[in-house]
This record gives sequence, C-alpha cells and structure tokens, in this order.
Amino acid sequence: MRIGIDVSKVGDKDGIGRYSHHLLKALMELDTLNEYKLYNLFRHPSTDDPSTVLGELPENFEFISDKHPRWNDVDLFHSTAYKVPSGYRNKLVHTVHDLTFITHPEFHTLQNRIHCLQGTVTAVCRADKMIAVSNHTKKDIIEHLAVPQEKTEVIHLAADKRFKPWRDNKTREYLSGKYGISSPYLFYLGSIEPRKNLKGVIRAYATLPKILGISTYW
Repeated sequence: MRIGIDVSKVGDKDGIGRYSHHLLKALMELDTLNEYKLYNLFRHPSTDDPSTVLGELPENFEFISDKHPRWNDVDLFHSTAYKVPSGYRNKLVHTVHDLTFITHPEFHTLQNRIHCLQGTVTAVCRADKMIAVSNHTKKDIIEHLAVPQEKTEVIHLAADKRFKPWRDNKTREYLSGKYGISSPYLFYLGSIEPRKNLKGVIRAYATLPKILGISTYW
C-alpha cells in the first residue's frame, strides 16, 4: 500500500510536532512492507528536508517535493495537523488533537481559530476516519461537529520511553545542584501559551498544604 503522511510539523517542538516526529520514527522502525510518501502540506521551512530531523530515510520512505499528492499518488493519506491535501480523493485519515479553538476560543488568536476550523471542517467532510487523541476530544468531535461516533477512533498518545522514573542518584544530585532544587517539586513540560492555563497551575500549587514542601523553579 502507498501511504502518504503530512510531515509539515515534524521539525517543530510543540505537541503536534512531537506527535508527527515519533509517529514517523516508529513507522520507520516497524514497517518495511508499505511504501510511504512524505508531504510538506504547509511548506514549513523546517521540513524542507525531513531527513535532517528524522535521520536517513529507509528505502520504503520518500520525501515528495510536491505540496499535495495528486488524486492517485497514494492509496491512503494521513493528515497529522489541521490541514488536508487539496485535490486528493482517495482514502483519508485525519488526526484531531483538540477542539479548543471551538470550546475555548479565548485562548487562541483569531487567525489560528480560522485556520484550525477551516482545516478540521474540511477533514470532517472528506475523511474516512477521524483519529481523536482522547475520549474527551472524541466527545467534542461528535458534539460540536456532528461526526458519527463510528467514524471517530480514539488512539491515545504514548509517552516517550525517555520519560521514566530516574534511579541514578549521581544524576539526581547533579540536577539538584544545578537548579538549586532542595525539596519535592512540580515539573511542567509544554509550550507557554494562554490555553495551557499555567496561571491555573500556579494557583493550584498555591493552595497545596505547605507541609508538602513543594518548590517552584522557573
């Protein structure tokens, strides 16, 4: 099977970028049978050459310089961000990461709300299957976009295998000294945007009993 994938965000460090990056890396390791064609739908400069991010591509992977696949270039296309290929008419799968641009518009710029809404509505009309990254996102898709339940599949995101309990005392001591950590702490990993509600995280921290001794570092 010839499978097309949008790799526009694969070089970014945000959530969709990490999703695209690890999806591709896993497929490169696991699948040697299907043929993969990689497209940069957004013409994102950081993905002009995805091999600089993903490393050397296997023989069954190819980066296509065309912005969009023609109608018969691939048998299935996976749209990983808020955009679907124009002029493509074969099987289409679209991943929806969230609908906060609808449910919480105050946390998005007008430009981003329009961009995400246009791409998602187009995907709803054309996709054969919608992938939701959580049960809550699936609920939002059904409620706000009137997508039939059977058309949406929940596929949870997996944590990178690097994120695991660390039992190396020397490394623990090194990090404690480097960052001045002398007590239990909360760790936030993510972009700094209004919709991440970091103010809410700080307010929640402030309500914790002082006996916990949790520290804050920036």
